[in-house]
Amino acid sequence: MASNVKRIAQQVHRKRAVAIVEEDPSCTWLMDKPEILDELGRIDTEFALSAIARRLCEVRPDTSRAIEMIRQHRSYDKLADELVKTVNAYVRRFPATSRMEITKALDNAAMRLGSLEEQSKPGKHQFLQRAEGVR
Repeated sequence: MASNVKRIAQQVHRKRAVAIVEEDPSCTWLMDKPEILDELGRIDTEFALSAIARRLCEVRPDTSRAIEMIRQHRSYDKLADELVKTVNAYVRRFPATSRMEITKALDNAAMRLGSLEEQSKPGKHQFLQRAEGVR
């Protein structure tokens, strides 16, 4: 019974991922990678799923690395959700808070967390690495 449920869930995730990326010509590499598609289908938003799919097609990692990258994104996404909830709660208490103040506070928090950066550098989120090149 449990294996049937797992198999059905995998099929649902895979079909969702295929439906989102199949029209993107840059994502043809993924079409014969069912394990990667299964994992991609677990990503909450279509935008994030598409962005990660395109990035995976650029990098073309092996299956285990691709799954690790997707899971890492999902983990970072959960942290980002928590941060957004915290900021939203703060803004509800202090409605005059501007976007600029929020941005500066987040930059300040990032600097305070800098001591953790060296520990996590090898596992740094691949999309953040690309964004840092733009600065």
